[in-house]
Amino acid sequence: MERFGNSLKFGLIAGVILMTISILTYAFKIDQSNMMLSFLMAIIMYGVLIAFTIIVMSKARSEYEDYSYGKGFLVGFVMLLVAFYLSAIYSFIFDSYIDPDYTIQTLNKTIETLESNAMISVEMIDQIYEDMVESIKPTNILVKNLWVSPIISAVMSAIIALFIRKKKEIE
Repeated sequence: MERFGNSLKFGLIAGVILMTISILTYAFKIDQSNMMLSFLMAIIMYGVLIAFTIIVMSKARSEYEDYSYGKGFLVGFVMLLVAFYLSAIYSFIFDSYIDPDYTIQTLNKTIETLESNAMISVEMIDQIYEDMVESIKPTNILVKNLWVSPIISAVMSAIIALFIRKKKEIE
C-alpha cells in the first residue's frame, strides 16, 4: 500500500483539478455543444492526467530501487483510476442533483447545430436524439465510466510507463 501512496494522493489531486475544470466550465457557461471547445477541454483534461501520471511515475522511479515497467504501470494505473473515478462520481452527483437539466440542454444545443447542417436528414437527427437521450442518463453515464475508466487507465499507463523507465547501467 505504501507504494501506492503517491498514486492515491496525485489521483485525488488530478480528480479535483478535473472537477474544478468542470465547475469552471459550468460557472462560465462555456458551450459544451461547441465541438472545438469540447475538443480543447478534452485536450486540457487529458493533459492534466498525462502530466500527473508522468509526475507520479517519475517519483516512484526515483524512490524505489526495484522500479520496473510493471511497477510504473501499476503506479500510473492506480493514479489514473482514482482521478477518473472521482471525476465520474462528481459528474453523477452534478447530473443527478445539482443541475439535472444541464446535460439535456447541451444535447438540445447539439441537435440545433445538427439541424442547421443540410447534409443531415431529419430522420437521422431524430435517431441521434433518441439514442443520446437514453445514453445521457446519469446512472448510465456512471456505469459506463466505471467500466471504461480502467481500460483507458490501463492504456494510458502502459504507454506512459514505456517512457518513464529506469535506465539500465552498462557495466
